[in-house]
Amino acid sequence: MCFYWKLIIELMLDVLIFIRSIREGNFLLYTTMLRQLIKWFFIFDHYHYARWISIHLYDLFTLPQLAPHLHKSFMDGYFTFQNTDRQYSLIGLDQVREQNNAVMKGMGGVTSLVNREDESSLARWGLCIHVLASIIDKYENEEKLIVLIHIIIMKTDWHSKKVFQKM
Repeated sequence: MCFYWKLIIELMLDVLIFIRSIREGNFLLYTTMLRQLIKWFFIFDHYHYARWISIHLYDLFTLPQLAPHLHKSFMDGYFTFQNTDRQYSLIGLDQVREQNNAVMKGMGGVTSLVNREDESSLARWGLCIHVLASIIDKYENEEKLIVLIHIIIMKTDWHSKKVFQKM
């Protein structure tokens, strides 16, 4: 029984230190903790994660020889992104993408564009999603702006929207 709890505590500490490496933008700690975490993927039979983390680690360890400028950027903390000015608030780039997707889904998202006859609206949405997400984040409480952006993307007729009659 003690052995089980020892493993749980070891796993939790590894995960927490891994999260710390991302939050602080510490690339050396990030690679060290990935190396520590890989055993847990094998232990819990997550073969796909174990395989791809192995490849990811190999890429990270060969980075100084293959792309020294990228390695220097990662060492400076540019493998993460900071949304706010707070300390310890860096997040992984995949999480940034997910947050942008969540913001855009609140506006109707891709499904409202896919169901349209005009395929160019989907292309416009794909090209400007990051700009729109930053505008929405900045003016989050401005409901008129969010509706306006959505209508611009959809390229609909202003008069056909009953939303503007309410505003």
